[in-house]
Amino acid sequence: GDKKEIPADLEISLPEMNAHVAFKGVVAQEPMEVQGKLELNADNLGQILALGGGEGSPALSKKLAFSGLVTANEDTLQSEEMDVAFGDAKGKGSLKVVGLKEQMPVKFDANLAFDGILNLDSLAPVKDKGKEASVEEKVAKGQKLSPSGSGFIPESVSLPFPVDGTLQITAEGIQSGGRTFKGVTASVVKEASGRVA
Repeated sequence: GDKKEIPADLEISLPEMNAHVAFKGVVAQEPMEVQGKLELNADNLGQILALGGGEGSPALSKKLAFSGLVTANEDTLQSEEMDVAFGDAKGKGSLKVVGLKEQMPVKFDANLAFDGILNLDSLAPVKDKGKEASVEEKVAKGQKLSPSGSGFIPESVSLPFPVDGTLQITAEGIQSGGRTFKGVTASVVKEASGRVA
């Protein structure tokens, strides 16, 4: 039989956080599917995420704007024609997540192309340099050096289900540690075993 489609026009605003979510599309029943345009704007992503409990990460306390065509059902989430702005970084891309129902594992494939120079230094939380031991001091004390010393990328992320996927990022350049690297393409592969390549 024909799917029952219900038009959906949803808007949520959190004025005290200057945040706004809008969805315009259709919701189908049996099987359940959602299709439409999603827009999200927030002055401080960290504050919004902290609503679920816990503290907002300083690295995420940046302005976020997202718009894209979204299709979702109980097993798949897909977004195309995405426009994303986070802090000063602006980009376009697509995302596909499958296996949400069985979670054995959840697989994702994301592609993001950023305009201009992607400044990782501006996305990282500001650290008090006076309290931070230098690389030389850490080595002298026998401390392990963390590859994610910027604090922007957590050393480990644990999810309640196995995840397998690829994140492809391209940019005219990436600025990190005060240095600029031109013509960058980065591919991060996450295997369900937990290994990140």
